[in-house]
Amino acid sequence: MCGICGLVWRPSVRGDVSPRSNLAITAMLDAMGHRGPDGQGRHVAERHALGHLRLAIIDVEGAPQPMSSPDGNVALSFNGEIYNFAQLMEDQKRRGWQFRTRSDTEVLLAGYIQDGPRFDDMLNGMYAYAVLDEAGLHGGSGGGRLQLGIDPVGVKPLYVWEGPDAVLFASELRGILAALRALEFPVAIDRRALAQFLAQGWVPQPGSLVQGVRKLTPGARMEIDLSNGQTKDLPPRTLPAARAGNLEEVLFASVRRQVIADVPVGFFLSGGIDSSLLVSVAHQMGLAPRTFTVRFEGEGHGIAAANEADVAALVAAHCNAEHHELRVNADILLEELDAGLAAMDQPIADPACLPLLVMSRFARDHVKVCLSGDGGDELFQGYPRHALTPWKRRWHGLPPQLRDAARSIVQRLPTSPSTGLAENLRRIRVGFGLLDDPEYIPGPFSGPNERLLTVNPDMPDWMMALPTSDTAMFEADMRGQLSGQMLPKTDHVSMYASLECRVPFLDLEMVAFAQSISGAEKRAGGLGKAPLRSLLSRYLPDEVTKRPKHGFRVPLTDWFRTKLASSIRGRLLDPGQPVAGMMRRTDLEQLLAAHISGRAEHSIRIWSLLALQAWLDRNGLSHQDVGSAQDLAP
Repeated sequence: MCGICGLVWRPSVRGDVSPRSNLAITAMLDAMGHRGPDGQGRHVAERHALGHLRLAIIDVEGAPQPMSSPDGNVALSFNGEIYNFAQLMEDQKRRGWQFRTRSDTEVLLAGYIQDGPRFDDMLNGMYAYAVLDEAGLHGGSGGGRLQLGIDPVGVKPLYVWEGPDAVLFASELRGILAALRALEFPVAIDRRALAQFLAQGWVPQPGSLVQGVRKLTPGARMEIDLSNGQTKDLPPRTLPAARAGNLEEVLFASVRRQVIADVPVGFFLSGGIDSSLLVSVAHQMGLAPRTFTVRFEGEGHGIAAANEADVAALVAAHCNAEHHELRVNADILLEELDAGLAAMDQPIADPACLPLLVMSRFARDHVKVCLSGDGGDELFQGYPRHALTPWKRRWHGLPPQLRDAARSIVQRLPTSPSTGLAENLRRIRVGFGLLDDPEYIPGPFSGPNERLLTVNPDMPDWMMALPTSDTAMFEADMRGQLSGQMLPKTDHVSMYASLECRVPFLDLEMVAFAQSISGAEKRAGGLGKAPLRSLLSRYLPDEVTKRPKHGFRVPLTDWFRTKLASSIRGRLLDPGQPVAGMMRRTDLEQLLAAHISGRAEHSIRIWSLLALQAWLDRNGLSHQDVGSAQDLAP
């Protein structure tokens, strides 16, 4: 696990640019230093450069990067883990490669040299790489080529900026921004992406909040010609085809691959189905799992709902785990507020980043790698939307008159009721919006009755379509929230704590197996993830396996009404702050007042505004760079 970065200059920039290359690489490495506390490296040539940050997991003492071929013509900077590297290594040895290390990094290097640009077709892992082919061994013009690529699930991120003078790339957007500032290149906000964030809570790929920067989509491959800096997209690597199998065998094989490391490995244990199953599998394999969980302490709205520590402790006891529990109260999480906002790199409207950061730092005191249950809901239909979608299709098949009558009733529901009814009526309106609007986006500032922002998010067509089949649902899940919101949050926040996070449910063998199961099978019993629950019931009692989906919650509602009430007013209502230029001040004042008084529940909206403002502040951007609500109007 590491961070990678680099650049290629274009012909418009003449003369010796190596000092500027070093300046940009240094800025990127410094900005992303948390990703690689175990070492740094760089490869700087006349008009291109690679940088690398290392968190050493495999072959700890060896395998420095960027790693060069014996003849020096090919160099590689790689972020991630290749779970089938041992098998690939044996094949490459038979084909004549003389290995100098025991690392998966060298497996990638040998793979490119032996097999060319599609070498990553053979990889099962999470990865982002940059291969610098200075001799043009596998294409490119006289100056050679540089190839970028990421895994087909999109676990490992990679951002690319294209400008008139150079092409930059880095594992985090903050690395790109640091290089742009160091090179004195202009930075501007992408207003369409801003509108999408406000509506949805995250920016759909390939977009980003910075003009000219794109986030590579899952499986993307991209070539940069070293002679002229021109880029082109190569055919992407796609997800594996559906393949039937036995869930227990496939999951055991995935966990077995992903616990391989030369450093201590642990498990995030929330008490939910996914993490509990991973820990149970490790126990069944004869391992003594190290588990880590957070226990929320205190009183107030949402505290009890946020706690799953008792269930996690029960699971750990059943699995004879070395269990580590961190007790966290509001004061502790509030102390981490700004760190949590910074850890996300690009803002995401998910306050779970706070406990994830605290837990990652806690785990990092004991281990260097943790396995997470991310992906279980997307692969096995564990979200409420999976159960709702078939009903949504039926709803839109009803006579228009009936739907109009129901719509009229919901529209007449009061929007500012007494405290006791506020949340229930809000849920009714949100639920009906999900059912009635085929293009409804359940984000912070979205919905058919949204009035606070006159913003046209102009969402991609693939995000707006109502899935008409299990296959379409699966593709929407994998391409949308998973790789757009969930995985970037996990990667950026865990790596902010210098902790590698692996996701066994997203092993390519698991992805292929999950596609072979119908939606009806996945939702059997009405709780979702039926195959996972059935397997877990063989290891743990019903009080764990039959629990409804819980999620990683944070008690924001109470905090924004008490401990943080003054702070959010100061941050969001200060006319000198960027967010004040994106909403009508009176609307923002009313939103805060309604939440703080208890008349309404706006915690996610407030959180999204805090996350966005923190990002703008960190990067020295003002509301003039963003534009006003009128500028964003459709």
